[in-house]
Amino acid sequence: MHAAGSKLRAGFIAVGAVAAVLSVNQAKSAAPDRCHARLLIRVTLDVPNPRDPSFLSALTSSPLYEIIWIKGHDQTATVELRGPATDYHCDDEIKRMRRDSQLEELKVLSRG
Repeated sequence: MHAAGSKLRAGFIAVGAVAAVLSVNQAKSAAPDRCHARLLIRVTLDVPNPRDPSFLSALTSSPLYEIIWIKGHDQTATVELRGPATDYHCDDEIKRMRRDSQLEELKVLSRG
């Protein structure tokens, strides 16, 4: 009986250890690194509809990034850039966007 109790206790300890590891991993994944920046953009006159989702998505180099129209008129708009990356990769995406020939201006208004 004593051996069975020791095995049972060892089983509880193992289950507790696994649960602790899983909860730590969940806490880490609950707050993933995200790219989130509010941008002011001014597009060239040859862009027929700056609000067009296909135009906005074409400004990013990866389908994992998303540009969301916040407000704007004519050729100037405030948009949000969202994506899965860290600030370092977010900066890279913004630098790449600045080289787009259809953007006359890109200014970072805030990061979140």
